[in-house]
Amino acid sequence: MSTSTLLLLLALTGVCHCSVCPKSWTRHGNSCYAYIGQLLPWVDARSLCRVFGGHLVEITSASENTFVRNLINNKGAGKVWLGINDFVQNGRWVLTLNGRGISYSNWARGEPNNLHNKQACGAIYSNGLWDDEYCSVSRTFPFVCEK
Repeated sequence: MSTSTLLLLLALTGVCHCSVCPKSWTRHGNSCYAYIGQLLPWVDARSLCRVFGGHLVEITSASENTFVRNLINNKGAGKVWLGINDFVQNGRWVLTLNGRGISYSNWARGEPNNLHNKQACGAIYSNGLWDDEYCSVSRTFPFVCEK
């Protein structure tokens, strides 16, 4: 584990309680959120969120979408990973944490398009619109963890 990852881990660990989020996390609704600026492939971002006791952000409402959009805009991020995928069935997007179908979406025009039949990981642009992305290790973005 790199020194920067270890320092990040130490800064972000903690348990989200009903009204208090760990230091470096921001509360919205019943969840706490942390923007992680480290560029990682989707699978590694998902794993790091798990280390922090959370998961990749799973947006389930317009209000939460606006909150995440504002959070990533404040950090200057262009696009970040979301906790959604269509690994099991192409075109059936599910929440990564529990495999349930998504009940809210905000796809950009023409998305998800499964470009080259290889896009199965979700991402959100700084304007709040969603995109399907390549899940390969060469495709890296910052991400938001939720707990």
